[in-house]
Amino acid sequence: MTSGGKNVHRITADLDVDTDAAPFVNQVLGMKPEQSRLKAVKLQLKATIEFDLDEKTRKTLRADARSTGAIRVDVTDLPHEALMEQRLKGRTLLTLTPSR
Repeated sequence: MTSGGKNVHRITADLDVDTDAAPFVNQVLGMKPEQSRLKAVKLQLKATIEFDLDEKTRKTLRADARSTGAIRVDVTDLPHEALMEQRLKGRTLLTLTPSR
């Protein structure tokens, strides 16, 4: 395909995570949820990354990453509400700077 007036190889990668990290954290701490008070750490993340590679050298010329998600922390002390909730949204754009 053509990007920025150059023929490139475009590679697209997708990430989709929907998990609860609390069991892992509690295992690392060596505690049960009643001891750590950590009931759930819900993590959702969706991301897409597009890489444009030079046709001959395969060097990255450009990369564009976009992501959305959310994190929610539930503790045993607050059974009907989250201790913390945060929505995530990001974009990263990488371009090759010519060397001198």
